[in-house]
Amino acid sequence: MSVVFQKYRDCVNAKLNLFCFPYAGGCASVYRDLANSLPESVQLWSFQLPGREERFGEPFVHELHEVKSIIMGELSKFNDKPYIILGYSMGGRLAYEAAILARKFHMRSPEAMIVCAAKPPHKLRDKIIYNLPDDEFVAEIRDNSGTSQAVLDEPSLMEILLPRLRADYQICETAPKAVMSKLLSCDINICSGKTDDGATPEDMNYWANFSSGNAAYYEFDAGHFFINDKRDEFNTLIAKILDECCASSASINVQKIAYI
Repeated sequence: MSVVFQKYRDCVNAKLNLFCFPYAGGCASVYRDLANSLPESVQLWSFQLPGREERFGEPFVHELHEVKSIIMGELSKFNDKPYIILGYSMGGRLAYEAAILARKFHMRSPEAMIVCAAKPPHKLRDKIIYNLPDDEFVAEIRDNSGTSQAVLDEPSLMEILLPRLRADYQICETAPKAVMSKLLSCDINICSGKTDDGATPEDMNYWANFSSGNAAYYEFDAGHFFINDKRDEFNTLIAKILDECCASSASINVQKIAYI
């Protein structure tokens, strides 16, 4: 069993794999609820970076090229069935890199991508914070990290969590700028938060320029972490997108937007 891609429900008759990449500071288990919301025909695999949950004690990785090496070593093991890639925030960039790696090394390409609350890869971070002193770093992430205020205010917990957050933020903030080019051919489903200041709906629209496939837009009446604040709606939407991706045979670009 892979320690890099975790599964929370064994779908022995699955016809489709769904690879999920979490946000900065997150663990594979952020997708546990989603796994239980999907049909038996979909096997969800959630990406686990070193240093957390089942991989606690392993050294953190700090740069995108290290993460790409991990992804490359694992994706090649899952070439037996069609798949879709989902990425949230930092995970959106990792999902994109996974799709690019599949193309570059002539592996099976994804049927579709789902990018959520993620700056497109041609846009660099506005501010570098991963190397700030602890108090300044915590102040910066307090409103946009997905970490509960109770945890942020508990020194003993933050002693464990801070190295993970710093490592993930370093991956995000030092990732090289990508050229906006339609290197991919899969459909892209774009999910944004209406009041998200980090990955604005306007920024999210640019994702359509990274693939020649169809682009669909979905907007949640929420901020950056609609995966938590609108959990039921999020899980329902992902299940719906998966159904549509499996059933779709459209050959022309169709754009749509839904407010949730």
